[in-house]
Amino acid sequence: MQAWEMYEADNLPRLVDPMLDGNFSETEAVGFVKVALLCVQEKCRLRPNMSKAIKMMRGEIDIHSTQITRPGFIVDIMDVKIGRKSQSSVRGITNRCIANRCSPRLYPL
Repeated sequence: MQAWEMYEADNLPRLVDPMLDGNFSETEAVGFVKVALLCVQEKCRLRPNMSKAIKMMRGEIDIHSTQITRPGFIVDIMDVKIGRKSQSSVRGITNRCIANRCSPRLYPL
């Protein structure tokens, strides 16, 4: 949810890897994050299809004025409904599993 909170605070450049040390186009980076947020909106009908997302990333479709709605957090919903979690970790990759649905989370080694 960190990306959404930064979007709401109009602070998306903070999501860029600090190892880049400012050597990136802020406009382009913010655009990529906005495309990512568009792709995970809660309502599927609001999400762009893959060809439209690619056009957005290429700059063929303006996304800076596009309305972005809150992302869907299915994992959070399932936590409440099922009330059980399991975690396993192998070499910097953690899988969070809820009711047989796992999502990998990558961490630096």
